[in-house]
Amino acid sequence: GGTVLDLTGCTGKPCAMGAVDVVVGRGSGSINVQAMAHGGMQVVADGCVAAGGTGFEGSLVMRCDATEVVADTSACLGKPCAVSTVDATLASTTTSVPSPALAHNTTATLEDFCSIVDSRFTGNLSVECFAGALIVDATACVGLPCAADVAGLVENGAGGCENIASGESCVPQCGFGFAAQGEITCTLGLVSSTATCAPMGCAEPPSFQMLAVDTSYRAAAGHSHCANTPHNDTCALKCKEGYSALSELHCTAGVFRLQGDAPHCVPVCADVPQVMVANAVQGWAAGCRAVEKGCDVQCEPGWQGAALACCAGAFRVGTCDGPTPDAAGPLCTAASCGAAPILRNGNVSACDSLGHDETCVPSCDGGTVVTGEFRCSFGRVVGVPACLPPGVETERVMGARGQVVASGFASATEARSWGTRAEAVLVEVAARAGTGQ
Repeated sequence: GGTVLDLTGCTGKPCAMGAVDVVVGRGSGSINVQAMAHGGMQVVADGCVAAGGTGFEGSLVMRCDATEVVADTSACLGKPCAVSTVDATLASTTTSVPSPALAHNTTATLEDFCSIVDSRFTGNLSVECFAGALIVDATACVGLPCAADVAGLVENGAGGCENIASGESCVPQCGFGFAAQGEITCTLGLVSSTATCAPMGCAEPPSFQMLAVDTSYRAAAGHSHCANTPHNDTCALKCKEGYSALSELHCTAGVFRLQGDAPHCVPVCADVPQVMVANAVQGWAAGCRAVEKGCDVQCEPGWQGAALACCAGAFRVGTCDGPTPDAAGPLCTAASCGAAPILRNGNVSACDSLGHDETCVPSCDGGTVVTGEFRCSFGRVVGVPACLPPGVETERVMGARGQVVASGFASATEARSWGTRAEAVLVEVAARAGTGQ
């Protein structure tokens, strides 16, 4: 009762004449075929050479299979390789290496030949015979590794790159408080480095326990303003109310340290000394209120004030070993003078820094003779001497107008030169006029 399909009447279509691409080994070529009936066959002499190259020999068999031409390459045989040498290249070095006789599509291993080609490599070479040609495979050759001396390469380095494969890089380890930047690279056994260990900033604020290193000062709680302080930078130490900081927090490689000697926080001198100071500028004490390290008494022109030091919340005169202001005597004294004025033909170095009402006679050069003297009066040099040529004298000033008459100059030019000092001489005259000298 079943139905059977009879296909004996089906016939494959023929193959047309044309070119067919044929692959033999690792090459290919175009083979021309004649028209063939389905199931037909053509033998192409030396077709293996045409398709795969001169390294092959044999004939191709072309068959028609329902309009498609199929190549049978089983008869194509690759040529063997005789004993020979072949060039092997590693990096930029090329060296000839020996090869034994090999059949087509077989290989031979040359043990430890990588270092023979290039001493910077280790491993085995492989030589393959394919269609009569020798092919070197150096993929198993490995560049020499590197044992990096991190401590010698990178300042503040702490190891971590003891064995680096060729072609690879390593980020070194750094000592405490330092962070790695850059890397160490190994190339065929040679080390190159861009690595550094840079000091870290202080990311976290200092703890109160760290600040309380002694009991001689009072640090305030909370130093969040010190967070993220850069390396080698400082941050202000905060003290409790009524105290002032004499020290700073210094960041060094990620760690805060107190910079300065104890005591680090000292009482502020809030109370100005209540003393009567003759010749003091009115209101000078306001500038000394709530100071940390003291101030100078401000006096009227021609007077100089004593220095006040702030010591444990109280003022002292001069240093902390000095007396209290009310027991120190005058805090404003007549001012001293600085450098003496330049004197033509004279040497005034011995007359610098005269005290109030002190006098000094300079020395003269070039055969000139000194007349007069320097005198310090309330911080000003009012006496003005002169170095005159021999025979030139100044006459005594007569009258209140303060004229000075000089004679005996060799020329008008010399007289004019000395005349430029007339104003200074008159100042001296005016100063002495009040004393009856």
